[in-house]
Amino acid sequence: MRSAFRDTPRPPSAGTRNSQAKLTERKVYAIRQSADLGAGLAALAESFGISERACRHIARRTSWSHLPERD
Repeated sequence: MRSAFRDTPRPPSAGTRNSQAKLTERKVYAIRQSADLGAGLAALAESFGISERACRHIARRTSWSHLPERD
């Protein structure tokens, strides 16, 4: 019988490799920069069409953490 799971794991569908992603890397960097400069998360979330919770996780670097910091 053939296993339902692959022998080798698939690469993670992080960031723009996820077909359900609403943001691009450029937008994530814009959210991070704006949040660092003091922009309100609710306003950022509304302007990017995401939830305030998702915006908070991006600003805290807990989601999209695979992206390196920009100088």
